[in-house]
Amino acid sequence: MAKSFDFQKSLLTHGRPDPGRLTVIKLCSPELATRLFSNDETKYVSVMAPCSISVFEKSDGHTYLATMNMGLMARLMGDGVGPVLAEIAADDAAILRFAQAPPAVSVLAGR
Repeated sequence: MAKSFDFQKSLLTHGRPDPGRLTVIKLCSPELATRLFSNDETKYVSVMAPCSISVFEKSDGHTYLATMNMGLMARLMGDGVGPVLAEIAADDAAILRFAQAPPAVSVLAGR
């Protein structure tokens, strides 16, 4: 399940200063969420759900990505939560793998 939130549009609509281009993409795996939220002892983790990837432009004109370090969170949490967060960390890494590739402009600049 995925949703996106355009914070620039929302803040401007509410008469707030323009933060620049900033969108947060919310992702949730129903299977992993079920494993976490079906147990009363691990429902507290819902404060971190769904997982977010922030895409924003800084004043330098470059676009950046930010996400919570789920690998670190997995190591900090107990047995009921850590293994699921480790799976989420692996999923996040796969989703964000494209961001580690060199920009297309660099590839084309050699021509």
